Amino acid sequence: MNKGHVVGVDIGTSRCRAVLYETTGRLVAESTRSYSILNPKPGWQEQDPEAVLNAFLACLGEIIERAGPNALLGIGLSCYFHSFMAVDQNNRPLTPCIIWTDTRSRGAARRIAEECDPQSLYRRTGCPLHPMYPICKARWLSDEAPSILLQAHKIVSVKEYIAREVFGEYLVDWSVASGSGMLNIHTLDWDEEAVELAGLRADHLSTVTSTLTRLPRIRSRYAGMLRLKESVPVIIGGADGTLSSIGVGAVGPGEADSMAGTGAAVRVLVPEPRLDEKARTWCYVAAPNRWAVGGVSAAGLIYEWFIREFETAERQEAERRGMNLHQLLDEYVRSVPLGSDGMIFLPFIVGARTPIWNPDARGVLFGLTYHHTSKHILRALMEGVDYNRFSALKAVEEVVGGIDSVRVSGGFVNSRSWLQITADVYGRELLVPEVPQNTAWGAAFMAMLALGLVERLEDIKPMVIIREVVRPDPHAHERYLRFFAKYERLCRKLEDEFGEEADG
Repeated sequence: MNKGHVVGVDIGTSRCRAVLYETTGRLVAESTRSYSILNPKPGWQEQDPEAVLNAFLACLGEIIERAGPNALLGIGLSCYFHSFMAVDQNNRPLTPCIIWTDTRSRGAARRIAEECDPQSLYRRTGCPLHPMYPICKARWLSDEAPSILLQAHKIVSVKEYIAREVFGEYLVDWSVASGSGMLNIHTLDWDEEAVELAGLRADHLSTVTSTLTRLPRIRSRYAGMLRLKESVPVIIGGADGTLSSIGVGAVGPGEADSMAGTGAAVRVLVPEPRLDEKARTWCYVAAPNRWAVGGVSAAGLIYEWFIREFETAERQEAERRGMNLHQLLDEYVRSVPLGSDGMIFLPFIVGARTPIWNPDARGVLFGLTYHHTSKHILRALMEGVDYNRFSALKAVEEVVGGIDSVRVSGGFVNSRSWLQITADVYGRELLVPEVPQNTAWGAAFMAMLALGLVERLEDIKPMVIIREVVRPDPHAHERYLRFFAKYERLCRKLEDEFGEEADG
């Protein structure tokens, strides 16, 4: 393998991160810039696309400077799934970037379902109908703001917006495209009926291309700004979820990646599309001859929301004790018994996804009594997210025919308490890889694959060291199964109430 460095750039929901690696996977340097999630109305979740672009440029420029002019072999890109925005002929944004947690298109999803066979659409696109997907966001724009659509030259993800601005062409990789609800995952091209149901024309959409495609030469303006040689190849890469699985080495049959960052997901890569008769799971393209089967929910988003809104005193306590806030919260969680003294949290503050796909679902704190404290609520929050992930794990395992090992990734791996709760809820060993910024590493590795520095996806496995194994407590798992059964009953019993609240 050639000596030198590669860069992975991960454009995430709340921050952009550029990471410089040796070709062995060793992290050399990283740069991070954050940006805001805007909430102009209830259920609306947006970003300023120019803020995301500026964060991308700042991170990449800083890392290129750290790499030096002669050691950089290539750059790979990652971006979060399900973003949506309209741009004019000059690539100027006509809308904010609507992100995956936005639920304004609930009505549009219902209208699409009335106009087609949702099961047939799912079999072609791998996406259960849900407001998360850009097919529904585009239909909302078509129905509610047709004047904007009339002005739109393209309908794109934030990654496509950045690619066009910096590299000059509208291109979308298979992975991001398959998270739109409009890509046929069998033909790897846009699905005509899905595009029509979205209220779009075929020419509204970018050219679909392989995750290994080299982008055009960087525009001279940005080459000078970044001090990047035009000869350095930039590979389009994929979406963050699929690249997370690759980055932790979960690339073989039966190897799951259970991730919890801003969102949470359970994914397994398979050699052909696998769909669920009950439409509980999704199926996206991950790489050439690889599809990801998975389930998704919110995780870190819920955790960060709770900390932001309710943990002011804890911030002050952490400062007083000279501790990191998350270390203090871990200490609090350990002080609360398994099951949070009978409290169960339904983690649907941005609607429910896998396995029930109900955008009208709401967060519920069940079993609250006078003796409960904020510490109980924090543990119940973690347990509720894990009940949801356990639902996804069970559905994915059924669809792919078994899961032999579970690797974990995302910010939650830094919480000892949350890791143990997850192992106990799942009743499985958790393999914790020693991968600094696994999604960025997945993007960098895809660049290496595209450039011939490695031969196949499986070549990443020896580069990923398992730093520890978290083992479940069998007795804790038995108790959690009883709480999980109650969690499932609550989800079923509240389905009508969720609908009434949404219509409300």
